[in-house]
Amino acid sequence: MDERAYSRVLDVHRISEYPEVQRVIHHLLTSLKESSFLGKSPKKKILKHLKVVVLHLYIAYSSDPLTYVAYPRGKDKYSKDSRLGRLFISYRPMMRVIDGLEGLGYLETHKGFQDLSTGKSRLSRMRATQSLIDLIEDHSVT
Repeated sequence: MDERAYSRVLDVHRISEYPEVQRVIHHLLTSLKESSFLGKSPKKKILKHLKVVVLHLYIAYSSDPLTYVAYPRGKDKYSKDSRLGRLFISYRPMMRVIDGLEGLGYLETHKGFQDLSTGKSRLSRMRATQSLIDLIEDHSVT
């Protein structure tokens, strides 16, 4: 069995205002900015998407370190009529956050696919690297 099949869908309802979490998010935001991964995306949108991704990755890791988090890379999955769009999750900030965290070594990602001949498809997958877990735990997030 492909280990990437062991996954759960990204939950965008994770939120935390704890100071420890805020420090981790601020550290990551600074790193993403300094590495030029954010482009011209508004800071407020990036922060929201960064929190969603990081919190869900940490919770998935905490329940089982082998779990992947499934997420769509198709722009249409973030339209205003989609589940993510209705929750104000946008395509460009989400991709910048995910690609940036991967570029910094905080995520392991696997692109999804759609095989038109067989009809099989799979959402993209991501999983926190030990670097991200260490950063979170070094900031005393529980």
